[in-house]
Amino acid sequence: MSSILKRLMNYRIIALIFVVTLSTTARADLFESWGVVENNSGMPGVVASKLTLSVTDAGNDQVLFTFNHIGDPSDPDLDFYIADVYFDDGALIGIASIDNSDAGVSFSHTASPGNLPGGNTVTPAFVTSGDDKHHFSADADSPVADNGVGPSESLGVIFDLLDGKTFNDVINTIYVGFDPTTYYGGGTYDGWKVPSLRIGMHVQGIDGPWEDDASDTYILTPVPGAFLLGMLGMGVAGMKLRKYA
Repeated sequence: MSSILKRLMNYRIIALIFVVTLSTTARADLFESWGVVENNSGMPGVVASKLTLSVTDAGNDQVLFTFNHIGDPSDPDLDFYIADVYFDDGALIGIASIDNSDAGVSFSHTASPGNLPGGNTVTPAFVTSGDDKHHFSADADSPVADNGVGPSESLGVIFDLLDGKTFNDVINTIYVGFDPTTYYGGGTYDGWKVPSLRIGMHVQGIDGPWEDDASDTYILTPVPGAFLLGMLGMGVAGMKLRKYA
């Protein structure tokens, strides 16, 4: 066998190993687009640009939602914080655990208020799912300004999946919730033609042009761009998942 042919075969073997490894790596979808529901700060574009959500397949029929504040801690104009998170659900069953391992972040469920501020102003209305035992919301412990998700901090929330549901179902329902003009047929709870999932958050401590210490409310408005964590992303996924081990 010629040396050239041997090299070609080696390249193919390496490529096959990479594909197999990639297919077994935890999948994570990154969302970076938020629509403002209540704008009290006058700077929703600036605030939303510093907030991201990663949704990771945590295994064992669980999904990890990680809320990230990517602002610079040294910039006083970005010293706002995520105070509450809410889920209007279609494929989950209940919060399994909350990750408070990030220094300076401490959350508990359920949130107060119990529904997303301003959620009744959108169509269809944002209705936080769950009951007293499995309420799909969480908020920062008092003092909120100290325990909310500030610059360079993150909050992780693990959900259990309904029987028979998969990570792909969760991602699909997020996109359904973003497009109610197509998938919503009316009614308060049963108007969705297929299961949907909408995610909202309440941001406080915004020093904007309209007022200081203002608060805004946002709902996730995903755009195409889901990505599969590859070889370079395995360490990041591993760190996040180990927090729940």
